[in-house]
Amino acid sequence: MILKFNVMEKQSERMEHMGMTTGRVTRVEAVSPTMKRIVWVSDLERGWNPGDKIKVLVSASEGVMRSYTPSRVDTATGEMELLAHIHGGGPGSDWADGLRAGDVFSFKGPVRSFPVDREAPVSWAMFFGDETTLGLLEALKTSGITDQVIGAVELEPGAMGVLEPVGSGVREVTRQMERGEAIIAYAREVEIPDDEGVFWLSGEADSVVAIRKILLERGVARSRMHIKTYWSTRSKARRKQLDLQMSLT
Repeated sequence: MILKFNVMEKQSERMEHMGMTTGRVTRVEAVSPTMKRIVWVSDLERGWNPGDKIKVLVSASEGVMRSYTPSRVDTATGEMELLAHIHGGGPGSDWADGLRAGDVFSFKGPVRSFPVDREAPVSWAMFFGDETTLGLLEALKTSGITDQVIGAVELEPGAMGVLEPVGSGVREVTRQMERGEAIIAYAREVEIPDDEGVFWLSGEADSVVAIRKILLERGVARSRMHIKTYWSTRSKARRKQLDLQMSLT
């Protein structure tokens, strides 16, 4: 145990020289069978706004990094937390699943990614997402831009019930055979309030594109949509291609 600690301490010193910040895990909670809440402290030198992201070094030996949207950051104490999806494969999932209190890791940021404008309050915000966007949902709910966050998050069966401890009024919809099928169906059927509000679309790229198309067909102005693709079932190149298409149409 002492040897492991010393190795991690040396690793953190190297990372600091590379412009990275060291975090020390204080708590890991199982929110559901496939979701974990990770809390850590660090000597945070940057400010933070809801929707900002960090890049975590999830495999020091291979230099692999993964992006996460913290659900909460206390810039006074340096305490941060995120919700991690444990999907049973990949360096990010393995990193999150293996964390224990006392572990040390390195990260970059926070940096601007999908910022919430706290100076522009709205009547309501409708959220569409999946397991990878729960940190953004929490950040949005605590941002103060609105008292009413509605919408839905598509979750695999193992993650159902995660929004109850998160304290969200957003609906959970169960993933069907095809990823995105349930959240896309919800977008077609959901009642849109009459007064002015905004829409937050995030998560898997093809699902985001389909939801955007449905909302446009339902008369929602593009200017009312905040859109961020987090990942793609196909490839990073596919996600970037879809981002470009949406920016041009």
